[in-house]
Amino acid sequence: PSFALELLRLYAGENGYVARMNGAGFDALRMAGTIVPLEPQGSIRLWETDTSTLRISASNILSGRGDPLLRNAIAIVDLSAVGLTQYLPTPTRPARPGVDIHADAIGQMLAARHLVEPAQARMLERLWFVLSGIVFIALSGVLAQRVMLGVLALALLVATPFAFGALEYSLQGKLYDPLQPALATILVAGFEGYALYKRSEQRRSTLARQFSQYLSPSVVQRLANSDTEAILSGEKREITILL
Repeated sequence: PSFALELLRLYAGENGYVARMNGAGFDALRMAGTIVPLEPQGSIRLWETDTSTLRISASNILSGRGDPLLRNAIAIVDLSAVGLTQYLPTPTRPARPGVDIHADAIGQMLAARHLVEPAQARMLERLWFVLSGIVFIALSGVLAQRVMLGVLALALLVATPFAFGALEYSLQGKLYDPLQPALATILVAGFEGYALYKRSEQRRSTLARQFSQYLSPSVVQRLANSDTEAILSGEKREITILL
């Protein structure tokens, strides 16, 4: 068991741990009346807090002024001198004292606030990718003629997973991976843009081949750059001739 977990066991006055397993490995741990979700290898996801860890000077302890702060609390003795404290990198900070990491882990286990990846997370990520791809492909004909609108639509589709993931993380501690659906949406947009470009070039080549022998080059170029479809076939009409 980890140092933080052992401190929590002693604080709760329990003799051991109750672990729940599944096919992949560890699933959860019951300790001090709370269920702690575990990774398959037995680790927990650290939910770092913005507040600084409460510290008490050793001089206050020696002088007898630290008792009210330490009563019914878990205390960790740490050396705060530079070069003596063990600093470790975390997902949100380049370096944190190891004692602060243990304190955060104990605090989140006591408060039952845990970072978890919902069982339906992968399904929602794939669903968003499929829906955003369908929407972008369906609107590609309109967006191709309005480049700025297409860029804004792509930016909105890409930013939505990040905004949703940040909101779920801050409010409920749920973890979603916004990178995969965002990158997949960008790839779909890139392939669709390339397909539209190839169709446009093919249309211009066809027009140039059909009309280059009958019209001036400037007229052919203007026709190729127009948004309207050229009529390549003849038409039969009845006409009246007055002599």
